[in-house]
Amino acid sequence: VSSAASDVYKRQMPNHLFLTLPIFFFIFNFLIVVPSAIGDDNFQYSECRSYYDCGLLKNISYPFWTAGSRPQHCGREDYELTCREDQYPVMKIKDQDFLVLNSSGQFYTMTISRSDLWDTPCNTNIVNTTLDYDRFSYVQAVRNLSLFYGCPLQSESVLNNFSCKVEGSDHNISYYVDDSLSRIPMKNWTSCYTNIRVPIMWKDVDAMPLENVKTGVLKEVLKQGFQVAYDAEWELCNRCLMSHGTCGSNSSSDSFLCFCGDGPHDQKCPDVDGTHMLLFLNLSVNYLRSMFLV
Repeated sequence: VSSAASDVYKRQMPNHLFLTLPIFFFIFNFLIVVPSAIGDDNFQYSECRSYYDCGLLKNISYPFWTAGSRPQHCGREDYELTCREDQYPVMKIKDQDFLVLNSSGQFYTMTISRSDLWDTPCNTNIVNTTLDYDRFSYVQAVRNLSLFYGCPLQSESVLNNFSCKVEGSDHNISYYVDDSLSRIPMKNWTSCYTNIRVPIMWKDVDAMPLENVKTGVLKEVLKQGFQVAYDAEWELCNRCLMSHGTCGSNSSSDSFLCFCGDGPHDQKCPDVDGTHMLLFLNLSVNYLRSMFLV
């Protein structure tokens, strides 16, 4: 009996060995081949996940993009930068050009300055500063500086004046006034040819001297720019980043996209590793159960 049982066992061994061979291929495919394929980064994910430089602005990413070097799908439509070598990049907001002096991805703020007032407050394009308030909002430390151009000589001494010839006016006296107007005793502002309001940082207003100033002093204050908070669907972006994706958009609709190793998704990357392992364990258990119940 013992010899007969041994013969039966030997005859069955190749069959069981043959049956176990597929599971080795199964394990190899799920643990080696499939993860390797999943690990091949999607090209949009690869090109958008890195930081880049744009002129003097360093280490920037979403939502900014630059034609020719940083594709639009890596940012949002209205955050296009024009890079200039050894200069601050330019961003257009409501048909006005602004220099982007710095950006904080941690606090979602950036400092910008009107490019037409960068070199001199004596500008031919005398218009108020306008922003897209759906995307931008002033931080609390910003206040307005009013610039009055083409003002006649006052009967009494007025502080905070500077010389600036404006086309269309016979007068070359101009004044800067902060929000409170308390620093200037001038009584008749309507006698000036025109005026504009320019946002600047509160600390820069307080640093301006209470005396007649040269145009260069005002120029330096305007060059400091002002800070704004900017919105680019940060809640979705943070959710995407937490899932190990990188933030971007659909170039056609400008809708948010989360770029992942396996391609773009609406909000976040799928739990690829967890899904893969769960599927592997489930199929392994079923396979082994069917093999040993034969």
